[in-house]
Amino acid sequence: MVATLSRLFAKAIDEGELDYLEGRSVKVEAADAGVSFAFGMDDGKLIRRAIDANHDLTLTGKVYDFLLLASR
Repeated sequence: MVATLSRLFAKAIDEGELDYLEGRSVKVEAADAGVSFAFGMDDGKLIRRAIDANHDLTLTGKVYDFLLLASR
């Protein structure tokens, strides 16, 4: 998942638009699918974070909700 996000946000990462994620952790949960993952930034690269760690932000929704966000 992190590799996909890295490709998707490559330009934003290169331009420093995601620098605010440096040293932080974001967890994304698709509650209805039982799927979750966590990521953050380290040295300007997106990295996977431990799912059971404390996170600075948790986004929880249904798969449909995330599909709506992705389509915008």
